[in-house]
Amino acid sequence: MASPYTDADLLDILRNLAAELGRPPTAQELRARRDLPALITYLNHFGSWNAALETAGLEPNRWRPSYTDEQLLDALRDLADKLGRAPTCRELLDRRDLPSTHTYIRRFGSWRNALACLGGRADNSHHSNAELLDTLRDLADELGRPPTVQELLARPGLPAPAAYVNRFGSWSSALEAAGLETIYRRPPAYTDEQLLQALRDLAAKLGRTPTGREMQARRDLPSPRTCQIRFGSWNRALEAAGLEPKRRRRPSTHFTSDQLLEILRDLADDLDRTPNRRDLAARRDLPAASTYYGHFKTWAAALEAAGLEPNQRRSPGQAEGET
Repeated sequence: MASPYTDADLLDILRNLAAELGRPPTAQELRARRDLPALITYLNHFGSWNAALETAGLEPNRWRPSYTDEQLLDALRDLADKLGRAPTCRELLDRRDLPSTHTYIRRFGSWRNALACLGGRADNSHHSNAELLDTLRDLADELGRPPTVQELLARPGLPAPAAYVNRFGSWSSALEAAGLETIYRRPPAYTDEQLLQALRDLAAKLGRTPTGREMQARRDLPSPRTCQIRFGSWNRALEAAGLEPKRRRRPSTHFTSDQLLEILRDLADDLDRTPNRRDLAARRDLPAASTYYGHFKTWAAALEAAGLEPNQRRSPGQAEGET
């Protein structure tokens, strides 16, 4: 659908917003304004956010430096101290001065993993550097590759990941100190049969049909997106491998927030894109969109809590899900 805005309209809106703020706006500030055009509209017209700012005669934003693992955990600890308990995804979403929940999910694998890392400060006094690094090497020997944060968390008898972050500055730095590789390269191309065999091998190891996220966590395997692109969807790839696709949960009178987020992620795996409310409404076996509003207030907040990219906002007169 053609944009209802001209370049001149978009640039005037940017200048007005800059005048209101007293400085050039950020992309996040535009997203927060539901009365303004969506960020994707600017990207489609000008190629990038900074190019739009430059065309409007405004100073481009400078990229914020990446957070270290310890900075991310410190921000969580500060918020936990203020609340007197572990924060929820929704509470972090309300704090524009803190990193996004998506940053935590991408860095630690899940929100729960990030929270689990908070309790590891005391481990520093119980383990020497040599003991921590030997633990990493032993686990790597057992797995046949460098371990992930999630794999260490799954071993309750081992030091917490936070011990490594606190002592070495980041998980990657700890792996490097242990003499382990921190970047895992996948082969550049796979045949269809190699992809299907990788799915079968993972299923045999797990004893059940794998999920896309479980395959993503295996750096020695093809990415789930490669399977989705080659076979049309994650479930079609599973079927081609002779595996039973994961069945959706039946409707229930009550869902926990974690169950709702898992359903969203499964639907995104199946669709190979972020789902919208229309996708949910079309599935009678899934919870209604109103259930998500009851837990997360907005659809965008539910998507972000699930670690999914929010849907682009509608242009005037455009129904959700249309392009």
